[in-house]
Amino acid sequence: MVEGNSVVTQIVSQTCDSSAFKIMTAKSFANLPDTIFCNIIEYLDWYAATRFDNALLNRNTRNIYLDALKLRKVKVERNWFWSQLVDKGILSWLISRDIRVISWDSKVDNTELMTIANGCPQLQSLNISSCGNITDEGITALATRCTQLQSLNISYCGNITDEGIRAVATGCPQLQSLDISCCHNITDEGIGAVVTGCPQLQFLYVSSCDKITDEEIRALATGLPQLQSLNIIGCDNITDEGIGAVVTGFPQLQSLNISGCSNITDEGIGALASGCPQLQSLNISYCTNITDEGIGALATGCPQLQSLNISSCDKITDEGIRALATGCTQLQSLNVSSCINITDEGIRALACGCPQLQSLDIFNCGNITDVGIRALACGCPQLQFLYVSSCINITDEGIRALATGLSQLQSLNIGGCGNITDEGIGALATGLPQLQSLNVSYCDKITDEGIRAVATGCPRLQSLNIIGCGNITDAGITALATGCPQLQSFNISSCGNITDVGIRALASGCPQLQSLDIFNCGNITDEGIRALASGCPQLQFLYVSSCDNITDAGREIAERINYRK
Repeated sequence: MVEGNSVVTQIVSQTCDSSAFKIMTAKSFANLPDTIFCNIIEYLDWYAATRFDNALLNRNTRNIYLDALKLRKVKVERNWFWSQLVDKGILSWLISRDIRVISWDSKVDNTELMTIANGCPQLQSLNISSCGNITDEGITALATRCTQLQSLNISYCGNITDEGIRAVATGCPQLQSLDISCCHNITDEGIGAVVTGCPQLQFLYVSSCDKITDEEIRALATGLPQLQSLNIIGCDNITDEGIGAVVTGFPQLQSLNISGCSNITDEGIGALASGCPQLQSLNISYCTNITDEGIGALATGCPQLQSLNISSCDKITDEGIRALATGCTQLQSLNVSSCINITDEGIRALACGCPQLQSLDIFNCGNITDVGIRALACGCPQLQFLYVSSCINITDEGIRALATGLSQLQSLNIGGCGNITDEGIGALATGLPQLQSLNVSYCDKITDEGIRAVATGCPRLQSLNIIGCGNITDAGITALATGCPQLQSFNISSCGNITDVGIRALASGCPQLQSLDIFNCGNITDEGIRALASGCPQLQFLYVSSCDNITDAGREIAERINYRK
């Protein structure tokens, strides 16, 4: 976003004769006619408008400014800007001026939640995830006053019980989305109240609510016919019987996450496949009792499936993958990480049958080699995200194939593929100009030569991880700082040959850097930390543990950087 007077000049030039107005100073801004001033405010979002409050307005025009803001509705977001304003009492300021708050996504305590409830009756969306001080009292006040609420996220609010959920169910009948993940004090009783009171619910997230049982899933199935998405991750008490109830009661179900529900077997998956033909997204990772039989049933019964996660389902083999490739040809995202029995044969079938695949995770599938990677490069030209970390049999040959066939690739993780050298990285840098994220951690054969190639060929790179690449020095970092000015996240942990020289280059060349991990980089000193503090104004995370040459003074600077969040 353009800031300051340049914004005002641009908008005024569109509103009136540019020869009549030259907005150069606060004084001339303040002297604008009221109608022109209000028109300018109308064109700005609320974030931009607030930046003029102290910089460009005098006391007389401030009232006009506030009047104009009353015409606007506000969405409070969970970011640095809004966090600062919340700390300064922005909630009371908004309420006192009758500005319509329709969405609140920021941390609050119980008192502030009651203020929101009393002052923002038109609130439609509230996210107070991880607000551990919120209790049933605050939630009850909210439900009483904010009856138009459509979306509520109270995940990780551990002090909320069935009493608070009953109040929500009674007071918010228009609720369409509810997230109570990790609210361990909510039981079947609270869920039953939601079923009765919120018939319009479409999205329900109850992951890690360990008191939820098959009985309550049956209750959900009888009372929420519009439910489209259900997340019950880690609810260990749910069995195939509960999945059977899902099949019966949710004909419109499109997304189901039952990751870690270890009591679910092929029987439950078979029922799901036969009863939910509209299913588009399914996560059954860590459901270790599921075999090729269950995957075969999915492939037959859910032809619209677009996203599937079977991570750590180690009983699934190439047979199951072949079935998927035949029956689920619309598949766009597949996670088979740690499915150790999948080989090149399964990957070849996938490449032939699923040409729309955009994201694939084969982390820790040690039986996949360059043969499988070549098949992907030929058969899946739309692939954008590929994670092959710890696939130890992949070499430069596979990387060259990727670089030739996957020109749309944006994110690549080859961490722990120790056979990859500068040659492979050079091919990658030449063939993947769209690359934004690259992880080569523990690829210890990569040197400055490979990093220079990345710096030359991947100018859009935003995230780079080179943990444990001990052969990379300041020369590589300097090249990177010159060629990748958009870099935002960088991990150089345990790269002992990087010194303050490389850090100064980063500080000079990468002003957008937000996160830097220099764990165990013993040659970086306070000088490098000071350079980062002055050269990277957006830096919010700096990890300096086990950097022996950084003193308490340097650590204090790093701590101040971390408080920028």
